Amino acid sequence: MSVITRELVPVAELDPSVPHWHAVLHPGAAEATIIRRCTGSSSGICSSRSDSPSAVRRAKGKVRRFVVSNRLNQFVTLTFAQPCTSREEVQRVVTAFLRTLRADVGRPFPWLLVIESHSSGALHAHLLLRGIDRRTITAAWRQGHVDVRRVRTREDRRGVAAYLAKDFAATVEPGRHRYECAQGFAPVAIRIQSNDEMQLLSQLIDLMEGTAPVSVWASEDWEHWQGPPLRVLWWP
Repeated sequence: MSVITRELVPVAELDPSVPHWHAVLHPGAAEATIIRRCTGSSSGICSSRSDSPSAVRRAKGKVRRFVVSNRLNQFVTLTFAQPCTSREEVQRVVTAFLRTLRADVGRPFPWLLVIESHSSGALHAHLLLRGIDRRTITAAWRQGHVDVRRVRTREDRRGVAAYLAKDFAATVEPGRHRYECAQGFAPVAIRIQSNDEMQLLSQLIDLMEGTAPVSVWASEDWEHWQGPPLRVLWWP
């Protein structure tokens, strides 16, 4: 994949005494977010609508970073021999399955869960795991069929995360999460700031051992973007 270069937004018009560009680097996920602060805002940050698109975007990013940072390399699909249409029941059964799996493995492990619906309304669960014996997984699930597939590369993990998040834009009922994940495995985050975006980008590259990002998403490419100027950068 070729490196994407981009002319970044100039900051000459901003007060040089204030660090206006903020970045959060998740080195384990090989991903960084850069956002610009606004002048004339009491919070110092441009206001962003807390509407559904924003919530969906944040959820997708969290899933992607969790999956990549924790090197989740098993894509597990759990189905039910007797069709189940209750999310609460699926959640209860999968939680019990994870509890059994942890006891069998003998240690905590990272996992991420998304419950999906067939067109018929029957539910199934997608679970991402890392390095657990297929036979152990199959033996712990007593409700129906188990499918386990390998996720081999970082790019594949990003793709699987995008697949799991494909329905996140659907309406979420109050109190219902789009996904669940193991506690204690949050990606490491490094926060830096500067009043010069190019300097900030240079610092990010240094932190990634001198490697330039291979892909950049920029908010100015989206005509209806409502939030502050934003970049998302990915490394190989």
